[in-house]
Amino acid sequence: MSSALRKAVITPPVERPVSIAGLAERLGVPRQRIYNLVRRGQIKAEPLSGTLIVQPEEATRLIEAAIRVDTRKGTRLVFDFI
Repeated sequence: MSSALRKAVITPPVERPVSIAGLAERLGVPRQRIYNLVRRGQIKAEPLSGTLIVQPEEATRLIEAAIRVDTRKGTRLVFDFI
């Protein structure tokens, strides 16, 4: 069995729409990781004035699904999507 330790990511609640960059910063991951999740359909984002935004409900769902996993090579952020 793996010795990985799962830790929930705790951030303040999302109350307004957030940009891809803002969501990535909040989670501590590169923007490209969020764009890849949008492209795969795992995150719903909407175009607004030439950029993509994530509605508060969707951002909260993503944040609640984020889990930090400690591995031998370091900490990794994974998402426990339903």
